[in-house]
Amino acid sequence: MNSLEQITMKRLPTPILLRVLKYVGHQDWLRFGLRSRLIRRFYNPDTCDLDVDIFALNHHYRGNLKNFVDWLAYFFGAQEKQELLYLARLLDSRHGSVILDVGANSGQHAVALSNHVKVVHAFEPYEPVRALMEARIQQNSIPNVTVHPIALGDADEDLEFYAPPAANTGTASFVKGHAGDANMAVGKLRVVRGDPYISTLGLDRLEFIKIDVEGFERKVLAGLEQTLIRFRPLVFLEYSRETRASFASLTELTGMFPEGYELAKVVADRPYLILFNKARCVLDPFAFDQVGGNILAYPAEYKQEILRA
Repeated sequence: MNSLEQITMKRLPTPILLRVLKYVGHQDWLRFGLRSRLIRRFYNPDTCDLDVDIFALNHHYRGNLKNFVDWLAYFFGAQEKQELLYLARLLDSRHGSVILDVGANSGQHAVALSNHVKVVHAFEPYEPVRALMEARIQQNSIPNVTVHPIALGDADEDLEFYAPPAANTGTASFVKGHAGDANMAVGKLRVVRGDPYISTLGLDRLEFIKIDVEGFERKVLAGLEQTLIRFRPLVFLEYSRETRASFASLTELTGMFPEGYELAKVVADRPYLILFNKARCVLDPFAFDQVGGNILAYPAEYKQEILRA
């Protein structure tokens, strides 16, 4: 612990320090990197083990600051808060939406977006984080989220799953080495081909699909080919280095979507004038080799609606 931390910890009891740092973290006008570095000096998610009450995007739950998603939710309001607010605005314009959350993890997107849609189908095969999601759904009495204890892919199979021993459970993956050597095999989990399984849900509409599966995105898209053709939903897709590596070219990536789809990069929290932050999401042109962050795939006929959100 450095001298600044020692002085501050002596002067401010933990509850007060937490409230001060939480207040700073929620100042979206301030550059995100500065807020993050300040908070990490005192409460680093890699070393902190503290239970807290979290209120994020109109939902309460009990969390722990050693969990990176909970850490972000407590100090900043949510993981990828501006992206979630952007998606909420999009879905508010489509009354009665049905959405899929593929790779739901501990349920942040499913829970947050449940207020803005009619039905959420959340897919999470890994029981430890799925249990957190189910607890949050129960704690908030959310009636419109259905949890599916399976993964979606391009075939019906049982695949080895690799989970991180560290706090960031969001890096768990079916792709070996996705998060480096830290991930450990925890046994085989069930994967089902997307199209046949979605057909059993009896959907008559599907407006949106979020996919965050740590390098397994190509398999998910391949398995949802007919679902995408039938419903033409918006697709919010994590675009990591591993996701990029799974496609041979831009043509192969765009070929995963039906004719008439366009891709854009979703960008938020853009620093300016050294200290300040432009928080609200914007859409930038998509560059195939520019990895990191999220992309939005959308039918061209919805372009004006997408840009207005």
